[in-house]
Amino acid sequence: MGWFPLRPRKLGVANGAADGTGRNVPPDEPVFEWSAVGGAAWAGVRTQPDRGVNRLVGGMRAAPMWASTSYTSHVAAFDGAPGGTLPSYGLLADALGAPIENRYRSACFVPSVSALALQYDPVEWPVDLYLDITALSPEQSQLDDYHGDAHNSEHGKVTATLAEWIVDQLVK
Repeated sequence: MGWFPLRPRKLGVANGAADGTGRNVPPDEPVFEWSAVGGAAWAGVRTQPDRGVNRLVGGMRAAPMWASTSYTSHVAAFDGAPGGTLPSYGLLADALGAPIENRYRSACFVPSVSALALQYDPVEWPVDLYLDITALSPEQSQLDDYHGDAHNSEHGKVTATLAEWIVDQLVK
């Protein structure tokens, strides 16, 4: 109809701290353990280890009938990275009635370096999760421009910092 822009711009925002400040969630740490019925039922969760092969991340069992253990290999320690958070560990602990430290309730769900479509090999993953994105040039992203938050916030939350930047971009 003629009213669309001829050159749309690709913009992105990240709920992670733009300066690369992560969260106080170290890799390969116990998040919580839960047991019931005299230990016959058990669940345990750990934060994501930093790479390695066949690293334990958690498990569940209902003895003597069933048991399952989860391992990961070659994955960076995302849980404490700057980015949008999700209260996944807290939701699981609450559902089981398991005690959990507040700092482990939420983990990084979408790292800032991913949310801002930085150019890197996704298989080799050479990018630093704690990268200060304020120091990058726009050419290092697949977006035309991007902005990170002042702090790490819940994934998808529109904070004042992000809303002001988005509004400023819309008038350009």
